[in-house]
Amino acid sequence: INAEYGVSMRRGVNAVWCDVEQNVALLVDGNEMVVWDVRVTGKRGDEQRVSVCGDGERILCVDAAHNTVVTGDDSRTGMFFDKRKLSTHIGKLSALTKYAISHVRVAGDSAASDERHAVFVDVDGVCVVAGPAGGASVSARADAPLLGLVATGGDTFAGISERGTLFQLTVGAGEVDLNKNSASETLPTGQQ
Repeated sequence: INAEYGVSMRRGVNAVWCDVEQNVALLVDGNEMVVWDVRVTGKRGDEQRVSVCGDGERILCVDAAHNTVVTGDDSRTGMFFDKRKLSTHIGKLSALTKYAISHVRVAGDSAASDERHAVFVDVDGVCVVAGPAGGASVSARADAPLLGLVATGGDTFAGISERGTLFQLTVGAGEVDLNKNSASETLPTGQQ
């Protein structure tokens, strides 16, 4: 540990995202995002709190790429924020999944575009792709709840389920393709 940061957490950290190039960390504390400048050490450094959802809700996951920050919560809501102005959301999608959202990843790696979409995964392993303007697209289901989901570049993600199945998720032109070893399963929109 090179430095100690005195971030005051009220409910306990649910999720963390860090950008080492921009020296920013996003910590999720209940229903708030805590934005922290990691160059400032010591108690209450350069902390900014942003309330994301209602008091009874909890953010379960956060991800960011370029200028987009996306959160998923236990009330099945996905929210999009502009990283340059986190106090206002640019998109809020309620009832996005059947169960609480456990993982979220921002798709696309083109820095030229501010329009992003994200992959939201609920606790049952259902993957949904949506953009800040709404319009959730085709869903795909893993064989079990996910242990993790990582971006592997552009619109391709890799994950592992509780059953130990490795899979690749590719998002393209209005569809989601979930390749599990040699099998593939794609569900029509709305079947979750």
